[in-house]
Amino acid sequence: LFRSTMRFVIDPNGSVRSVSVVEMVDAGEVQKGFTLNSIRQAKLPAIPADLKKELDGEPLEITYNFYF
Repeated sequence: LFRSTMRFVIDPNGSVRSVSVVEMVDAGEVQKGFTLNSIRQAKLPAIPADLKKELDGEPLEITYNFYF
């Protein structure tokens, strides 16, 4: 089982602003590449109004583990 931990930032309109690799466990460049590309190309909805209010103008930062 391979794992990559990624951190990405989503702006209020749902666009991915940045992506970074936090950790790779037994995953190689292929897994890293398609995971980064998938996150960058994701079509996300705008952040809901109640969450925008809670974030107080800050983007949403997510850290997520992907398993292969």
